[in-house]
Amino acid sequence: MKNGDKLKIQNKGCEYFTLEFRFETLKFSAANTDLKYWGKCSSELLNEIKKDVHVPFEITKGINALSKYYLQNTKPVLGEELDFGGEDIRSFVTLDKVEKLPGKFCAVTVTFNVGPL
Repeated sequence: MKNGDKLKIQNKGCEYFTLEFRFETLKFSAANTDLKYWGKCSSELLNEIKKDVHVPFEITKGINALSKYYLQNTKPVLGEELDFGGEDIRSFVTLDKVEKLPGKFCAVTVTFNVGPL
């Protein structure tokens, strides 16, 4: 990314179409247990890249669901499945992991899922 941050995107799944976004960033720093903070940060990171990522689901709705959950919930948890659409096929997003890395980097992993297909 432009500021030296890294983004890894993995496409996974069989029954579910899954895209995992792993951001390695210097832009944000807090205890990895401060999930309200990291929920906000993950939404900001996803909003930065959404125009350059072509996906078969409405990523903005997923980002909004993620942001709303982590801002409004008093005790948010990692891995909470946050639905953001899909009448016939379910679409949901999860904030999976926040970790400290060497050199003041932090890693944030967010997964978007569509399915079962």
